[in-house]
Amino acid sequence: MKNSQKENIATEIASRFPAYDAKKHKGVYSGPFQSTAAKIAGVSDAQISNIVNGKWDNISLAMWRNVAIKLLITSDWQTVETSTYTKLYKHLEAAQRESMAFMVSAKAGIGKSETYKAFTKKYRNVIYVEYATFWKTKTFVKALCSAAGLDDMGTVEDMVNRIVWDVNGLDFPIIIIDQFDKMKDSTSDLFIDLFNMLPNCAFCISGTPALEKKMKRGLNLDKTGYHEIWSRSGGKVIKLEDHSKNDVELICKGNGLFDEEKIEEIYTNAKSDGRVIKKEVKKYFLNNAGKRN
Repeated sequence: MKNSQKENIATEIASRFPAYDAKKHKGVYSGPFQSTAAKIAGVSDAQISNIVNGKWDNISLAMWRNVAIKLLITSDWQTVETSTYTKLYKHLEAAQRESMAFMVSAKAGIGKSETYKAFTKKYRNVIYVEYATFWKTKTFVKALCSAAGLDDMGTVEDMVNRIVWDVNGLDFPIIIIDQFDKMKDSTSDLFIDLFNMLPNCAFCISGTPALEKKMKRGLNLDKTGYHEIWSRSGGKVIKLEDHSKNDVELICKGNGLFDEEKIEEIYTNAKSDGRVIKKEVKKYFLNNAGKRN
């Protein structure tokens, strides 16, 4: 990892998670502070302080990478405001402002996760979790605690109570659960409990088109919990359109690729998959060293 990347990580942490100053922040700023960043990243307060203050001698490469991943800090790719990004971002802003819940079901690679990460970095009191297929309910609840900057120790009940107590004390909180289509029914029932216990919290549950199919199948079979989840998320699904030619051009140019012929080729071959677009842009610069503007 280059020093410029480390400097970017340190600068972003300092900007998003200031050191606590009772005299400066009392009655003016309610967090999150560096201690929150440490909990989210799973490291000590001292390690975050050392990163911010340039004391890097005893910070391993693995720790740098872990901190960057956990705090959603990237330095090799620019997220740009495509039409799908803008539509989803506006839904998130409205939901947080009005304490509403909504469901997103859209194809993989359209930019959902990048939008959630950008939103999490800009706004306070956003708890973002990307669910993994192998997780059990306790693993999911631990992830929620970590994303909220809370201790993830104790039983599921202990942690849920901790989340509820903390989130109910926040101004305009929002919980974003990505990959909800992969969630086991026994775990997704927890969404109903959290919704009921957090009346002032907004929610976004998100997944691929499989999420909409899963919900409709569960509704048709009258499976336990599905009607409750459907009702609480607004009784409809927000869908996102494929990337337009202009969107692909924005992504490419936002990341330094201005070759119009190559952009046309990427648009044709990527089929709106952001992961393919990213791979092709990076491959272009590997094959054309020194052409980045």
